[in-house]
Amino acid sequence: ALFFAVKNLQYKIFEFRKGKSTILKNYTTSLKIKPDNNILKVVKKGSVLYFYSNENLLTEIGPINLVGKSFGISLWGASSIAVDDFIIKGSKLKINLAANLSYNTPPENIGAGVNTAFGEITPVVTADGKGLYYTRNYSPENKGGASDYQDVYYSAIQNGKWNKGNNIGFPINNDGPNAVSSVSPDGNTLLLMNTYDGRGAALGMGLSMSYKTKEGWTIPKIVNVRNYYNKSTFNEYFLSSDNKVLLLALQRDDTYGTRDIYVSFLEGDGVWSTPKNLGPLLNTPGTELSPFLAADGVTLYFSSTGHPGYGKNDVFVSKRLDDSWINWSTPQNVGMPVNSKGVDGYYSIPASGEFAYYVSEQNSLGKTDIFRIRLPSAVKPNPVVLIYGKVLNSKTKEPIATGITYRDMDSDAESGIARSNPYDGSYKITLPYNKTYSFFAEKDGFYSVRDSIDVPNIT
Repeated sequence: ALFFAVKNLQYKIFEFRKGKSTILKNYTTSLKIKPDNNILKVVKKGSVLYFYSNENLLTEIGPINLVGKSFGISLWGASSIAVDDFIIKGSKLKINLAANLSYNTPPENIGAGVNTAFGEITPVVTADGKGLYYTRNYSPENKGGASDYQDVYYSAIQNGKWNKGNNIGFPINNDGPNAVSSVSPDGNTLLLMNTYDGRGAALGMGLSMSYKTKEGWTIPKIVNVRNYYNKSTFNEYFLSSDNKVLLLALQRDDTYGTRDIYVSFLEGDGVWSTPKNLGPLLNTPGTELSPFLAADGVTLYFSSTGHPGYGKNDVFVSKRLDDSWINWSTPQNVGMPVNSKGVDGYYSIPASGEFAYYVSEQNSLGKTDIFRIRLPSAVKPNPVVLIYGKVLNSKTKEPIATGITYRDMDSDAESGIARSNPYDGSYKITLPYNKTYSFFAEKDGFYSVRDSIDVPNIT
């Protein structure tokens, strides 16, 4: 926020950002200020602000990053002010739409099996497109009843229709706010918002992981990210399909706006690296949130208030250009009808790239609902292959729960990590086309067998 104060023929300009007040120009006397009535005007040109009194230029400040959709008058102490007119004028910003963008079908509310009179948010579709995790706010079916802020639900699709979602219960849900941020392609790992203690009770903000066992989901364990902190009261996270990259929407000391998107990498000791800002092309002086990295590992969808759009929050898409994670293509608005005058975000896409699931207030059954829309090629991710496998005891054919590693045979770089299902030994992993991969499973007490698979390019 920026403040322009006038007192006793003097003016002062100061900024209030991230809880800290900074004087940009201290009290300065000017004959252009009248003792009684003044016409004050602020004009923004590029990143420079020009301040006028009675059509006379007082000073200019810049460059300065300001973004927002709220304007007003604030008073401190025993003071009063009378305003005759408050006029806001602005030029229309150009929305950077994806080229040749055309939606052939309208958005589809995914139905009363999932959406209710309560708010449904944070949809996370499984890689095979057959399952959906989501969060419901203040529902009587929540673990703590109607006063329970958020619980996680799960629905499966059958004959093209989403079944009635069920509360997935303890230990994922407790009396705190609960939400799934990501599900691994094999369906055996959940990345969760917030943290849990050893008994499954709510601890606070942060991120956790839970793993599927024969007994159900494990009590979530805190994900250890080096130098993790978040100055915002909100947070979102995303785990990449190869289970090796985290995206985080946080407010930190180097944040350009209210919240930025950061990246963190899994290191050899099982700890994640210090979050790295994705840079000013993606992140703005506004708010960036709900990051989703497609299975191709390069196509990023996110919601933003800082890039020009149609409403409060719009969904954008950008492509990663190299492995530095700070070079991105210019973000493109995914357009209407996905984006509306309200809040739009929380994109989630299965490995096929066929549909996008997202949250919107527009034409909802209650508050916010979950919608899906068939993706046009202009905003689709690059194609990947979803590989199915099983880990079995070669002698008994009994399933084995363990980790599976895939490596690119040309570079010997690790391409992805999966976990097998404890019930039947099955797993899934998404991999780019036009490569040959080696893969192997490891478990104490067993000999590991290596094999390879060729994933030819699609034609």
